[in-house]
Order: sequence, then structure tokens, then C-alpha cells
Amino acid sequence: NIVVKKFLVMSRHNFLLQEEDSGGHGNVEIDDENENENDPTSNNNNEKPKAKSSRNRNKNETMLTAEEKTAILDKCKIALVSQVSAICKDKIDTYNKDLREQRDPADKPDQLDEENKELVPLKVSNQFILSLTEFIFDTALVLSKDIQTFKAHRNKKTASVEDVLLFVRRNSDLKEQLEFYAETLVHKKNKSGTKNKKDKPKNDDPQPNDSGD
Repeated sequence: NIVVKKFLVMSRHNFLLQEEDSGGHGNVEIDDENENENDPTSNNNNEKPKAKSSRNRNKNETMLTAEEKTAILDKCKIALVSQVSAICKDKIDTYNKDLREQRDPADKPDQLDEENKELVPLKVSNQFILSLTEFIFDTALVLSKDIQTFKAHRNKKTASVEDVLLFVRRNSDLKEQLEFYAETLVHKKNKSGTKNKKDKPKNDDPQPNDSGD
């Protein structure tokens, strides 16, 4: 928990620096209506408030304050730290297990020759996991901004999987992983839909006749 808290403090500091560099002020909106209500010189006390259009209402509902943005970032990073840590642990455990099968149990790390010095069990530090998580998160932010710009340029309402694959097309390994992940999601969705359809009871009983016949 202490390590995660330090990571969040560091990440929040970097986020605030990015906000300052971009000239952002947290997108905090000033409510003119509330100010007029508190203003004794205002003549709007007897006037009925104007109904906001659906476009403005939806826009105001999606605006986030700086505190809300920070809270969302913290939740995302905590989840990402957990996933990165689990993946690293799984990969290292698999590597060390294979290593134990290759090595002679009688050999010690300091007695290995030059050719077998690489056959040493791996360990991962918390600092490595946090640094890797920060790198992944920053990369995701850059990619998301690029996709948002592309979406606005094409006048698209939503970004699709194809848009993401378009941006990572130069990284063949990453593209292959994302394609596999997308196919897995589609397979799970179809499987879940088929299961729900099978579990749904069939209503073959005749409906009662309300006419009394």
C-alpha cells in the first residue's frame, strides 16, 4: 500500500505538470445562474429559469473538475499497477520454473560458467513495476489523445477497434496482441449471448383467453 501511495503521488505530480504545460485549468465551469441568485442587485429573482437545451445539458454533464479527473486517474493507475504486477509475477514464475528444469540442482549461481551465467532466477522490484506502469499509462494517454484527434477529424462519434489498430500498425507485436485480444472479446461476447439464449425458458404454454371462451 505504501508503494502504491508513493506511485499515485508521483503520478499526480506529473499529471499536474502536464495540465500546467497544456494551459488547462481543470475545466471548471462557473455557474452564472448561482452567482445571480446570490447577487442582491440582480433582477432575475422573479424570472423563471430558462430551460437548457439538450446539447448544453449533455455538455455540462460530461465536464469534469480537476479533482474528479485526478480521482479517475488514481483508480485507473491502481488497477493498472495490479494488472502489471500480476503479469510480471506470472511471467517470472514461468521463467524460473523452466529454469529449474534446465539447471543442475547442484550448481550455484556463483559457480556457473560464462555460458550459463544467464541461467539465474529473475526477480522484479516494486520500483520496476511502478516505472513500467507509468510508462504504459503515459503511452496509453498519448495514444488516446491521437485517437481523439483522429475521431474529431473524421467527424466520428465513437472510436472503433480498427482506429486503434491503425495507430499501432507499425508495432507488429502490439498489433498482433490487440487483434488477438479483440477476437477474444468478440468470442466471449458471442458465447455469453448464446448461453443466455439457451438459458432463457421457452414459454410454450397457451395464453389464457380474456374473452371467457
